[in-house]
Amino acid sequence: MKCFFVDTNLFLQCRDVIDLPWGDISDRKPVQLIIPRAVQHEIDKLKADGNSRRAKRARSTNSYFRQIILSDDEQFQVRGNSGVDVALTFSSHVAASPSDVAEVALDSNRPDDSILLELISYRALNPEQDVALLTHDTNPLLTAKRLKIPYQVIPDEWLLTPEPDEREKEIRILKTRISEIESSQPKFEFTFGEEGAAVPDKINAEIVVYPPLAQSEVELLIQEIEAAYPMAEHFTEETVSKSNAFAAPAISLTAAQFMRGKYKPPSFEEIEKYKNEDYPGWLREVERKLAGLPDFLSEQNNKIGISLALSNIGNMPAEHAIFKIEVPSAILIAPPIDEGEAIQDWEFNKPPSPPRGEYTSVNTFLGLDAFKLGNMLHGSALHNLETGLSPLGLPRNRDRNGFYWKPNRPRMPQSQWEFECEEFVHKDVPEEFYFTLLVDLGKRPSRGVLALTVRAKNLAHPESIKVPLKISYVEENSMDEARRRCGLNQLISGSPRRAQ
Repeated sequence: MKCFFVDTNLFLQCRDVIDLPWGDISDRKPVQLIIPRAVQHEIDKLKADGNSRRAKRARSTNSYFRQIILSDDEQFQVRGNSGVDVALTFSSHVAASPSDVAEVALDSNRPDDSILLELISYRALNPEQDVALLTHDTNPLLTAKRLKIPYQVIPDEWLLTPEPDEREKEIRILKTRISEIESSQPKFEFTFGEEGAAVPDKINAEIVVYPPLAQSEVELLIQEIEAAYPMAEHFTEETVSKSNAFAAPAISLTAAQFMRGKYKPPSFEEIEKYKNEDYPGWLREVERKLAGLPDFLSEQNNKIGISLALSNIGNMPAEHAIFKIEVPSAILIAPPIDEGEAIQDWEFNKPPSPPRGEYTSVNTFLGLDAFKLGNMLHGSALHNLETGLSPLGLPRNRDRNGFYWKPNRPRMPQSQWEFECEEFVHKDVPEEFYFTLLVDLGKRPSRGVLALTVRAKNLAHPESIKVPLKISYVEENSMDEARRRCGLNQLISGSPRRAQ
């Protein structure tokens, strides 16, 4: 048999004695657990210590003590799960003789020392028994080692998980309360892109920029344009015939030929005006527009398109929800484009038409020549359609579940947008948002942050996410793009146009 004088931590900090693998420390021999008087006193004191785990374990242990007292031989026999017989009994508390403790400096008023004194007395009275101290505390272990008293350390695997202290208990209670609150309020989820992907770690954007055209490059382009679109030199009846001047849609070809009349060449003043004002003025306007083309192109390409959706995945509708989109100062949000609104583009103005002269009509219709008559007849139907009244813009009531601009729809680029919704329904279709970020090409930021925040009256704390922006820049050839937009690539590779 293996005898152990047990410390209090066996009963308070370990699994139940029935569940412990006693064979691991007894070499499969029967075990006797001897309970010292100091342990009895501590268990008896702790059993009334409220509802803590320690008090509950003390009360459970005290039930074993009661069975020991009620038994005839003052022993409580159990058979552990490991198949080893275990008997619990109390120490006899027989005082050791002076010779047994003459060289031992122990204080019987200290619980740990009291246990060791009882162990020494028991060994003196029962020298044939294998007796050792069983504890997990370092202080009695150290004392036993120095006094050369056999001891057995309680294996760590026998210990219960540490009981939370008061602070940890309070944190656990608060977490439970927070969870309860969150379960009864809205909860928001963001998704990105058309496929509803999760929030990205970052958004990568590549901005195409066009460097300014040097003055020499603009002059070269003007030379190429002059060669491709030369000034007209001939102003004859043949050229005006080819211009289909009388192709009036409301007049048949036969009627036009009948009313064409006599050809009148362009006047000297018209030709001079074309040569000295119209054509040179056109070249100057083209030169001005070419100089501004790189800036226009860069501004058309400094955009980052964003598509996202906001969902209420909580258990309650969000009351008076406000959704805010923010970007840093070097990046702005472009104002929304109205449906059907024309997108501005850079257009190459075609050269002015040279004076062609005209045919004077020998017939009149109520004082109008054929060309004017045709225009009048052709335009009358369209005029009647275009002057019809449009439907009245009656005010509409707001949908309480829809998002609306707060306070008004922006008309200029801004660093933030805000939307409001009276009641954002939960477990419903996500609300989609599309917007365009404008990058300040003067500052050329390489990084930024897209911040999204949702607040609601019944939301304890705003929910927000921040998505990093990583921006890179690629330069394109401004000359090549200018030639393409002016139609020079095809003309230069082939033959220039011939002015009539």
